Amino acid sequence: LGRRWVLLFVGLLVFAAADVLYALQVNANTYVRGTPLAAAWAIGLALLALWVDGMERTHPAAVPETSPATGRAALMVPVVATAAGLG
Repeated sequence: LGRRWVLLFVGLLVFAAADVLYALQVNANTYVRGTPLAAAWAIGLALLALWVDGMERTHPAAVPETSPATGRAALMVPVVATAAGLG
């Protein structure tokens, strides 16, 4: 995990805590939009993104060199994902 594992741990912790608090407030019918709880998901996601970015910068040789996909082959995964989502 490297030295930046704390970002992963705290990001997941913030995200999970926000989910639990949200579920409890919705269950008690006390959830109000626009409170700091709504920002907790963004904060957790930002911490996870910082961890991913840091892992990419510390291990650039871990990604094998590949040729870029072009043409119809490059569009197949997004097309299938969109069709599955619509289905």
